[in-house]
Amino acid sequence: MASYPITLENQIRIQKNWEAICDDLEVRVISKRLITTDVITTTQCKDILQEPTRLKQTQKLLNLLLTGDNQKFDKLVSCLQEDYAWLVTGLLNTSVTEEDKQTRIRTVLETCSIPQHPTCFVGRDEDVRKITDIYLKDMRRLAVIKSFGGQDDIPLSLLLALKSSAGLSSGATNADRLITKACQEISSHGKKILIILDNCESALEDNTQKHFYTMLQRLLHDSEENYARCFDILNDSLDKAVAHHDLSMKYLVQAGIAGIKARQGEEEAVLSTLHDILNASPAKDGKEDGVGIDALNDAAVALGGIGKNEESLPLCRRAVALAEDCYGEHPDTAIVLVNMGFIMQKNGDIDGAIDALRRALSMSEKILGKYNEQTADTIHELARAISAKGNHAEALSTYQTALRIKEQVLGKSRSTANTLHNIGHEMIEIGNVDVAVDVLRRALAIKSNILGEYHEQTAATIHELARAISAQGNHAEALRTYKTALRIKEQVLGESHSTATTLHNMGQEMKALVNADGAVDVLRRAVAMKENILGEYHESTAVTIYELARVISAQGNHAEALCTYQRALHIEEQVLGESRSTAKTLHNIGHEMIEMGNADGAVDVLRRALAMKENILGGYHKQTAVTIHELARAISAQGNHPEAVSTYQRAIRIKEQVLGESHSTAKTLHCMGHEMIEMGNADGAVDVLRRAVAMKEKILGEYHKQTAVTIYELARAISAQGNHAEALRTYQRALRIQEQVLGESRSTAKTLHNIGHEMIEMGNADGAVDVLRRALAMKEKILGEYHEQTAATAHELARAVSTQGSHAEALSIYQRALSIRERVLGESLSTASTLKLISNEMIKTGNADGAVDVLRRALAMKEKILGEYHQQTADTKHELARAISAQGNHAEALSIYQRALRIKEQVLGESHSTAKTLRNIGHEMTEMGNTDGAVDVLRRALAMKEKMLGEYHEQTAATAHELARAISAQGNHAEALRTYQRALRIQEQVLGESRSTAKTLHNIGHEMIEMGNADGAVDVLRRALAMKEKILGEYHEQTAATAHELARAVSAQGNHAEALITYQRTLRILEQVLCESKMTSITLHKMGHEMIEMGNADGAVDVLRRALALEEKILGEYHEQTAGTIHELARAISAQGNHAEALRTYQRALRIKEQLLGECFSTANTLSCIGKELTKLNKKVEALIAFLRAIAMIIKTCWNNTKLRLQ
Repeated sequence: MASYPITLENQIRIQKNWEAICDDLEVRVISKRLITTDVITTTQCKDILQEPTRLKQTQKLLNLLLTGDNQKFDKLVSCLQEDYAWLVTGLLNTSVTEEDKQTRIRTVLETCSIPQHPTCFVGRDEDVRKITDIYLKDMRRLAVIKSFGGQDDIPLSLLLALKSSAGLSSGATNADRLITKACQEISSHGKKILIILDNCESALEDNTQKHFYTMLQRLLHDSEENYARCFDILNDSLDKAVAHHDLSMKYLVQAGIAGIKARQGEEEAVLSTLHDILNASPAKDGKEDGVGIDALNDAAVALGGIGKNEESLPLCRRAVALAEDCYGEHPDTAIVLVNMGFIMQKNGDIDGAIDALRRALSMSEKILGKYNEQTADTIHELARAISAKGNHAEALSTYQTALRIKEQVLGKSRSTANTLHNIGHEMIEIGNVDVAVDVLRRALAIKSNILGEYHEQTAATIHELARAISAQGNHAEALRTYKTALRIKEQVLGESHSTATTLHNMGQEMKALVNADGAVDVLRRAVAMKENILGEYHESTAVTIYELARVISAQGNHAEALCTYQRALHIEEQVLGESRSTAKTLHNIGHEMIEMGNADGAVDVLRRALAMKENILGGYHKQTAVTIHELARAISAQGNHPEAVSTYQRAIRIKEQVLGESHSTAKTLHCMGHEMIEMGNADGAVDVLRRAVAMKEKILGEYHKQTAVTIYELARAISAQGNHAEALRTYQRALRIQEQVLGESRSTAKTLHNIGHEMIEMGNADGAVDVLRRALAMKEKILGEYHEQTAATAHELARAVSTQGSHAEALSIYQRALSIRERVLGESLSTASTLKLISNEMIKTGNADGAVDVLRRALAMKEKILGEYHQQTADTKHELARAISAQGNHAEALSIYQRALRIKEQVLGESHSTAKTLRNIGHEMTEMGNTDGAVDVLRRALAMKEKMLGEYHEQTAATAHELARAISAQGNHAEALRTYQRALRIQEQVLGESRSTAKTLHNIGHEMIEMGNADGAVDVLRRALAMKEKILGEYHEQTAATAHELARAVSAQGNHAEALITYQRTLRILEQVLCESKMTSITLHKMGHEMIEMGNADGAVDVLRRALALEEKILGEYHEQTAGTIHELARAISAQGNHAEALRTYQRALRIKEQLLGECFSTANTLSCIGKELTKLNKKVEALIAFLRAIAMIIKTCWNNTKLRLQ
């Protein structure tokens, strides 16, 4: 059992009771008890009793006690109890104040003759080394270092340097001078007392080696430089213990050697060194041939140092049992209880640790009092255990109790600084980061003053300060602070676990500062260091590999991130099994799979993560809810939006119960809103997102990045309601926040992108183009040209330019977006989307064949990526059908629309998208003349849209518009007009003045023309034209289309001169906007018609020849529209009186119609005109044959109440 020098408190008690003891005590009366209890030896007793007087005998006994160990004082008290109880009462009840201690120190200093300033030992390592070698090897002379109150971190090298500084030779002895220097030096470092019991072999008797062992243990606290010295001396002591068959001492030294090996990370050496202790019989604990308390305690610490906590705990329990048996309630018993609590904490038995520490605290407070350093240290350790349980508020309060004691007892000391450090840590955990920064700056100032800047513990507090600054959101300053910690650690520790931890945290800060490349480099260093020090299969190594995966993901390299997460998972599954960390890594693997488009794999992995978290944490836990949230994201990525909403709602229920209104709760509400948008439930989305915005504004404030994100999503939902004006205002609100908080950023550019989108929807194409050019410039600056998001904005800019009517430029921009996506993404859904819109522009520029080729590429890509039975595959089939329809191949177009419909009905059931395809099927049937079928299909589509979207919705109006077209094609113009007017009422209420509203007015005008209400048609078409000019500008394709229809209405009024002027205005627009196009040729055709009506046959012939040349170039000779213009040209030539050429021209039109259209009204009409020309050429028989053919064709084709109108 180790012996310790008499404490300062007991010295003071003896001094205060010196007179009373000298007056009353007769040594001879208790001499036998003094010898039998080992207070003094027989020789010492004879020496004392040889003194001539009783007073001198008592004084000699007391002087021996003052230079002896503390156990002798305790035994003296026992010896006095029977005959001198009043002296015992006086000794034990004597209070010792801080002033008493300071007085005692001053007495020692005044007794010494050479008070000096504290000495600096920097740069004197060689002196210290030499003296150490001589001093420690001189076993005849012994220094036992003990700082009172449990302070155990005073380095022996300080004492040795003091000897050197005092001018002592290696063999000289000057105890007074040595004590003086030591007291001065230690007073300058927290006013601790260092007592040196020199030249005291007689007092120590046979405990010399154990005292020396205690001294070496204190030396180990200094630095690794002392390991080799201590190791040599302990091996020497071990040899002597073995030689003298001193098992107790052997075990003690083995525990000390194991402690050094544990610090050096030599696991096998620790286990082999402790073999004898681990196999010693617990029944012999505390006996001469058994393991003592100190050996058990130190062996347990060594095992804990190599992570063998389960093996360590039984030794702790044995140490505690032995201490309780030998000491009872005693400071040493409290110390081993504290150590057991520490090991229990490492084993995960937090409750057991707290119980052990509370027992230790109760013992310390009872024996030593509350205001004692050991008591404060025990409270500190108790606070650590409470913190480990997650109760940070109670831990903080407990640390603060420890701090109050330390500040009073120790002042500004290393121990005080450690408690301040931990208080800062707890404040970070409870979110009080501003105060944490202040507290940690206090801790740093103390450590820098006591330990210097370049010390491991100083670096540790700088590291924690960086954590607090990071939690304030000041990542730039946090990074600088971590770098300061790193410089110290690299110099003091080199490659170490601690150094790697700081590198790890630097990587996190770099990620927060959007320096993913720098973060990857730093984290790769941290991983390499941890693998070198801890090995690959270690929990801490896995933690840094996990963080490395996070920053690789932030680089956008999801494939490598996934591999890196899987590497971390492999380690965690082997080292930890099912654990929170393992579940967290599974969670992030699921996240990466979502990013890579592997939604099915993500769902499987996230279900594993969820099951693990529910098993470990329970259903109602924040982290469980986080994984349910991510699972919902994966299910959403599968396209299963109803289940995704249900899963998000499950996450919300947990978060509302566990977190209440929080950032995390708001985030899940945000995602629910997103899902509702995807499901077409825009109204529900708006409600949920308004809740999310209100929550974020309350928690984070309006001007916060995350608040802006949810305002952005709210704008999307409002846009999905069709309320583009409010959506635009909401996006602009998000933009204001982002410009103030983020400046030029990805998020800011994204919001500009969507503002451009809303402007397109509202018909403000010019504004959209300006905003989208800003967004594109910002993305190119931040992300570079070849980035997916840059391509997305180029894509939207092309849409805006197309809306301006500049289809050639739009096509060029789409092709630029395609070039980026093909390089960055390869075959992907985004690439296929751009191909689809390129096809739209090709259709608008009259290149239907090119559009079909591009769409076949897009379709092949989507079928490869998504499979045939997927909504997006069906959507592309739908677009392909549109292009084929633009080629004039309505039968094939109808077939492909029907294929798209089958997929949508199977995948989506009744949906907005299904209704859209039904609408286009109706359009094709109308084009093919199957108007009855078209009307039936369009009524289905309209009913579906009314059910899904409601009557007053933009898309409902669009389908009502198409139904009106089909009814018009049936010839039922009155019902068609009513249906168009129904569509108009919806559009005027939902959209106000818009392109769609103008288009419906256009078609209402068309119906009025068909019904003979030319005056009404002119009024409506003038409204339509004014609206289009306002929204689209004069020089736009759609403006030209309405001007063209207005000309028709004016012509129907019989005002051919004004009709011609209006057609000519139309032509000017078309020639500027479309150049040579199908629409241009139609307008030329109509101008020719008006000229015929006005008697200007020559002008008509010239114009119609231009129209024909244009159509043959664009459409080819064998096209229905080409045949129509040839027919009209024949009319103009006939009006010139050139009947022979007119006949040849009609016959050319007939050949084309017979080949393309077969027997139909149009073919019969041309036959009839041929008959007229033959009559004028006096070829009556041939004319009769032509008339008879025409009549037969009409009877066959139009027998169903169709009236023949022959011109």
